[in-house]
Parts: sequence; C-alpha cells; structure tokens
Amino acid sequence: MKLVNLIPLKEIDFRNQKDFDAYNKAHKLRKDTKVNIAGKNTTAGAATGKVQGTSVFGGNDKEKTSTHSIPKAQPGSFLDIFKKLNPGYDANKTLADFSKTSGSDLSDKEDRADHKKYVKNATEWFKKMATAKPTVKVGDLVKVNMRSDGKNGIGKIVKPITMQGSYGFMGQVAPDKQPGWKIDCYTEKNIGTTKKPIDVNGKKYYYKGTLSYAQHEEGDKNAFSKLDSDKNIKLNPTSFPKSASKLNYKHAESLEKSVNAETGLNGFVNTDDNTDAIMYNASSGANPTYTLYFGGNAENGEPDEFRVTLEPTYGNDPAKLSGKIDKTFKSGDDAKKFMIAVAKKHKKELQMDDEQNISADTSTKLSSMLPKSAGNTQYDHAAAFNKKVSKLTANNNHSQAAVELASYMDDKDAVLRLQQIKKNHDKRGFITSQEATERNALTTKLLQKAKKELPKKDFDLINSAF
Repeated sequence: MKLVNLIPLKEIDFRNQKDFDAYNKAHKLRKDTKVNIAGKNTTAGAATGKVQGTSVFGGNDKEKTSTHSIPKAQPGSFLDIFKKLNPGYDANKTLADFSKTSGSDLSDKEDRADHKKYVKNATEWFKKMATAKPTVKVGDLVKVNMRSDGKNGIGKIVKPITMQGSYGFMGQVAPDKQPGWKIDCYTEKNIGTTKKPIDVNGKKYYYKGTLSYAQHEEGDKNAFSKLDSDKNIKLNPTSFPKSASKLNYKHAESLEKSVNAETGLNGFVNTDDNTDAIMYNASSGANPTYTLYFGGNAENGEPDEFRVTLEPTYGNDPAKLSGKIDKTFKSGDDAKKFMIAVAKKHKKELQMDDEQNISADTSTKLSSMLPKSAGNTQYDHAAAFNKKVSKLTANNNHSQAAVELASYMDDKDAVLRLQQIKKNHDKRGFITSQEATERNALTTKLLQKAKKELPKKDFDLINSAF
C-alpha cells in the first residue's frame, strides 16, 4: 500500500466535476477524502460514485455549461444579423465563456449572486434575439427616448447603420457590431431649427437632433417604440395593483407616460429609495424646485392606500406649496387622475429649477415621503444633503446617492447618465459590474469637483455622506 493512502488528506477544492474527475484519475483519492466541488462539500467516494461527467448537484455538468442553451437563430432575426455582421460570432460560446471566467473571479457572495442573475437574464435576452426582428423601417415615426437629455420625443427613422461597441441591455456579452437606426428626433420645444417640423396627434414637433440607436432595443421599449400610426401615440398603460405597497418601476414608467401625454410636460420619474415613492420631475435643469410624489400612506397606518403630494425638492418653496397638496385614495387609477390634475394646475412650478440658488430663509415641512427638516431655521443645503444621502448610503442605495450628488453639483450630463444607471438597476433588480464601476467612477469625479469648488465646511458634509 502506498504511504499517501495512509495519510488523511485535507479538503480539496475543485471548480467543477470535470476538474475533480481529472484529478482523481491521476491521483486515485481515498473514498473518505473530503472534497469541495463547485462550492458543495462531499467526499471523493460520493463524487466518484457518480457517472463521469455528472455533478454532485445531481445534474449533468455538461448540461449546465451546454453550448446549445440558445436556439438556432431564425432567418432575419437580430441574432442572425449579429452573426452576419460579426463573422465567427457564437452567442452560446460567448455566454459560456463569460459565465465561467467572470464568475470564477468573484469572491463576494452578493457579487456572485448578481453575476448568476446577470447570466440568467443574458440567456433569456439571447433567446429573444434568436426570434425577434426589426419592427420598424425607414420612414416610420417612433416614440423615442433622447439620451442627450433623458426626455421623450418623436423620432423619424432615417436609415439603417452598423454600430460599433457593446450596446443594449446585455452589453457585456453582446456582439461588437450591431444593426442600428439613425433617427431624427423631434420635441414640442422649438429650438430654432430650419428643418421642417412634423405633426403628430394634432401637435407640432420640432427637430432637435439626430441620434443612433441599436435596432434590437426597439423590442425592449427602452430607447424607442413604434407608433400605432402617424396620428396616435400608444402609451401602453400598466394597471395599478390593489395595494400601493405593490408598486414597482413599471408603474412608475406608466405614470411618466400618462402625465407627460396629458400635460405636455417632458418629465421623468425616479424612485425614492427611502420610501419607495415614485418621484416625478419636469424641470429644465438638474435641480428641480418641486417634486410630485406618488406612493403609499404608511405614515398614517394605511400602507395599501395611494398617496399623492407635491413638495419642494430641496426646501426652496417660492410658490408656498409645501404641505398644501396631500391626498390619499383607495384606487391607484383615482390617484393617477389626481396626480395628472395637479401636474396640469402646477405645470409652471414643476418646470422651475433651483440651479443651486436656494433661498436663505426657506423653511421646510416635507411629508413622510421625504426626510423632515427641523423647524424654521436657515436652510443649509449641504446639511440637508448630508442627512438625506447618509441614509441612502447606509441602506446601500448608492445609485440614488450618486444621482443626488450629481444634482447637487449641477452636472447635468452626470445626472442623466446616473439616472439611467439607476433606472436599469431598478428595472433589472440588480446592477451589473460594468455599471457599478461607471457609477463609482462618476461619484469619485464629482467628489473631487466638490472639493475644488465648495467651501470646506460644505465639502466635509457632502463627502462624509459617502
């Protein structure tokens, strides 16, 4: 008998069943040797008892890493187009390689969970791309989200193009070259262009600029979506749940579309991570003076009720509206009607923007949907920021905290990008490692800007919130 078989071995870790099989074939491990295969503790005997190539999880490892999880691309589908634009591109292999190499680098439990969820969503995305096809053509009118300012408008498909880089929801595993559309974008605001306006739904829309979009995003309704006809905009409203506690980001997007369509505003929604309330803003800058809230009424012991309020965003209240608009409803549809009515009546106030010019003597009396201020003392913008953002970071709401920082520093480009990252985060239920890196880099840049531009007292308050 060999001496090695007389010595008890410590637990040996293997990434997968295949690695264990290869090692065991070469070294003939004792049956009672403890091993860990892909994070699961077992013994060499138990693992060897399986048919080679199977997993200690009770399934086939080869099936788990199968390169045939994505169906064959249908002719004319986006996946078919990806392959034509990228010779040799194999979605199955790309996804399998990403899953294996990226997953093995993650030591944090939460990061591994996010990675697993990302791979699952990416697989579903590829499956959709194997059958989905472009639903618009050159000359069609579309409802478009203009990435330059985060507002909705009307677009006209100009021509097909090939786009470089990883675009779309699954950017990390998507092909480098993708089919795109060049789209002329129009809004109701005339910025003085000489290009002829277009008429939609009885309104004139004026040319604002030309943008490029990946064609497959049309299927996700994130970037642009086809109009039912040149005369009608379909809003696809989402029905509200019976309880306000069940509101999610789909309801927020539905509210945004409804309020904008009924009022003519170009507002956008976000969610308050402290309260889960839906926040609607429509100012022209990065610091909206007023915010319209749509949420629950947990403060009064009625979490199922729907509550609508209009409050100063940062305490500056030139129209003296604080505490005056606060109403609850049993029905989400009734609450939405009231919200639209408020937006119509106070359209001017919703378009106001502080631009950091906060009134020195403003007192604040916010509803439970926002942290309350302490009396009628002089308003300290930096202290209010510290109080609000410290709660966000303490609750791991770093995406919203980054948006607040960009807004405070009046960096409109950063606000728009960080809002999009948070929107993606809320919609997916997790943040990708790529977006987390970008968010953290923008936060660092903004804090460096704050250190240079703000008084030391204010900077210390801002910086300590992170």
